Amino acid sequence: MPQPRLTALAAALAAVVGTAAYVAVSAPGGEPLAAAAGTFTVANVSTSEPTPTATGSSTAVPSAPLPKALVAVSVAEVWGGRHKVRPYDTPALQRPAHIGAWLRDMTFFQRSHLFKRLATQVKFGEQVEVLGTWGDLTHIQIPDQTGGRFPDGIIGWIASRQLVAQPADWDIDSPVATVTDGFATVSRTVAGRDRPLTVSYATSLPVLNVGKHQVVVAIPGPVDRGTLPRNAVSVHQPGTPAIAPSARQVLAQAQRFLGLPYLWAGMSAWGYDCSGLTSAVYSQLGITLPRDAADQSLVGKQIPRSQLRVGDLVFFSHTPKRGDIHHVGIYAGHGKLLDAPYTGARVEIVSVRHSYLNNEYWGASRPLSLLPRS
Repeated sequence: MPQPRLTALAAALAAVVGTAAYVAVSAPGGEPLAAAAGTFTVANVSTSEPTPTATGSSTAVPSAPLPKALVAVSVAEVWGGRHKVRPYDTPALQRPAHIGAWLRDMTFFQRSHLFKRLATQVKFGEQVEVLGTWGDLTHIQIPDQTGGRFPDGIIGWIASRQLVAQPADWDIDSPVATVTDGFATVSRTVAGRDRPLTVSYATSLPVLNVGKHQVVVAIPGPVDRGTLPRNAVSVHQPGTPAIAPSARQVLAQAQRFLGLPYLWAGMSAWGYDCSGLTSAVYSQLGITLPRDAADQSLVGKQIPRSQLRVGDLVFFSHTPKRGDIHHVGIYAGHGKLLDAPYTGARVEIVSVRHSYLNNEYWGASRPLSLLPRS
C-alpha cells in the first residue's frame, strides 16, 4: 500500500515510532512541527511509559498549531489509554477497519467492558491533531469533540495505521458532501482495482465536483478522490446544515436508528451511545453538541418538564448535580423518549414515566432555540 504524503520531518517521525518510546511531536526551538502519523502495523508494545507533562489532561498541549492527520478508515476507535486495547479488538484496529466483524464476534461480556476503555470514535475524513506516538498507537486530540474535561477536544489513542497525514491541499473551506443515509459507499480505485468503502451517516468530505448521479469528493488514503451517490448525501457549505433543521427532523433523523444495538462510545451508524446519537443527529441540522451528556445539557434553552416539545434533549442523573448527568435522550412527544439505553439493548422509544429513568429525570434543553427564527 502506498505511503501517505508526508513532509520530510514527518517521514522521519514515522520511521521511529515503531520503537517503544513516547515521541512527542515538536519542532526545532520547542515549537510544534507540522507533521503527522504514518501507517504502522498494530502489535504489542512495551508496558513502560515515560510520564508526559500534565496540564489537566494526559498530555500537555502546545500553544501553537499541532500537526494534523485524517482518519483513513470508515470509523476508528479512540481508546482512553494505551493498555485499554484487548486482543479481540484487533478487527477494529485494521485498515480497513472491520467494524462489523468486531461487533459481531464480541460477547456481551466483552462488549460491556468497553466502558472505561473506549473514549469515543472518529469517522472517515475527520481531522485529528497528533500529540505523539508510542509503538503502533498515536496519541491524538479531536478538536470537533469537546466537553468540560476536554475544552480543546477529547484526547485518546488510535491505531497509527488508521491515520494519514493531512495533505497540504486538503480544503476545509470547500463545500462538503455529508452522508444523510444510514450508510453510503465511497467508490475508489486503488492500484487499478475497485476498493469501495462503506462510510457512516454524518460522514463529511470535501467536494471536488457535483454530477447528476455522483459527487466527487476528496478522501484520505492512498488515492485522493472517490465518488459518493448523489442521492445518499447533502452538498452544503461547512458550518451550515446538511438537513434543514426542525423539531420534526430531529425525531425523524433519530428514528432511522431504531433497533440499532447500543455501543459504548459509539459515534457511527454501526452503533451509538446516548450522546453519540444526539450529537450525530444535531450535527446534521447544523448544531454542534459537546460529546457527552452532561455537557450537552448546557446547550440551548432550559425547558421545564411541562413544556417539553418533540426534539428536546432530556437528561437523567442520580443526583441534582449537572456533573452527575449520565444519560440523554430525544423527546418524542406524548411523554415518550427516543433512547439509546445501554449495552445489550437497542435504540428504542419508551414511556419515561413507565421507565426506570423516571426517578432519575434531571431536566431538558432545546438546542433548536440557538437557531435564528425564520
